[in-house]
Amino acid sequence: MPLVARPVLRTQGSRPARGDYQIFEGEMLVGRIYQVPDPADTTWFWTLSHKVGEPGAGEACGLSETLEQAQHEFTAAWQKKLGAHDR
Repeated sequence: MPLVARPVLRTQGSRPARGDYQIFEGEMLVGRIYQVPDPADTTWFWTLSHKVGEPGAGEACGLSETLEQAQHEFTAAWQKKLGAHDR
């Protein structure tokens, strides 16, 4: 099932927060990607929130320079976690 990024709402019924996404596989929340203010540039932090096959393989979080890079690294980490769970 594909991963889907949904903007995080600031408060119920309000507009989405800029640069803050929850990541879902179907209806299951599996992580988050959000912007971290950095004096030199904008950094994106990603983290897996769903524990699959503990202790699991690979990284559970990371920093990326772009949203696209964060999404790619998140997806790779998620697929690695799923592969560790299937063993």
